[in-house]
Amino acid sequence: MAALHDLTEGVNIIEEEEQTYQTGQDGSSTLLLSSGVVLEHTDSPPSRMIITNIINRYEYPDPPMAEMGKGRLEENPNHPDYVSAVAMVDTRRAFAFYDACIVLGTRIVSVPEHMERPEGVNWYEEMEILGFELDRRPKGLYLSWIRYYAANTEEDMKRIMTFVLGQLGASEEQIRTEFDKFPDN
Repeated sequence: MAALHDLTEGVNIIEEEEQTYQTGQDGSSTLLLSSGVVLEHTDSPPSRMIITNIINRYEYPDPPMAEMGKGRLEENPNHPDYVSAVAMVDTRRAFAFYDACIVLGTRIVSVPEHMERPEGVNWYEEMEILGFELDRRPKGLYLSWIRYYAANTEEDMKRIMTFVLGQLGASEEQIRTEFDKFPDN
């Protein structure tokens, strides 16, 4: 139903405010998160093929059929269950894309002294106590560390996506649609 174009068309998430971080759209290569962690671009951000695979991993359901009288059936794309299912697919795609931006598009430059690095034990144990199942592989730890510890605000999510997509040459407008698919937006 939706194509690669859904992830790359739209997404103006940079607010018209003074920013204390670099977005990557001006050629800068660092990003300061609200936690004080500084990230930089990697040499291999998510490719179009990876983005396409993310999209294809989460398929939209078929719309339900509605009886229109005299045995005639038509698709009912406004059915509440269908609308909810489409929103869930959009959310899953958005989070998978966000994860790809983190894993493939960023790496740590510096971590404030008061914070643990991804290989630390305390942050990980706290997440496990809270019921999170975390991947112990190095990139899995990095992803979870960014998601739940270093960049756990909505604004940080926006910054990371803007930062990585800026490296890919995306305009500010090409970021909003995907970010708008996250819950509570």
